[in-house]
Amino acid sequence: MALTDNPFIGLPIAQIQELQQLYLQVLVDIAKVGRSYAFPGLSMTKADLEQVNETLRQLRIALEYGNGQIKQIAYATIDTQNQFSPENFRP
Repeated sequence: MALTDNPFIGLPIAQIQELQQLYLQVLVDIAKVGRSYAFPGLSMTKADLEQVNETLRQLRIALEYGNGQIKQIAYATIDTQNQFSPENFRP
């Protein structure tokens, strides 16, 4: 997953930390107690543990990015087989 696909990148650090704490509580409630958990407009059960873990992973990455611990790197590929030839260039 690219950083640009992370919906939490760009949010204030305090908001990301608050969300992280909420999702950690969701994880505890679902995994240990076995009960469901509900946010406004969203209900989660034990079947949703994978989604909770993925959200926690995205929040951790957003925090690391916001704190400057990770950076996004872009790579480019150069095709050296098609070299520029002035004879083939016509404006």
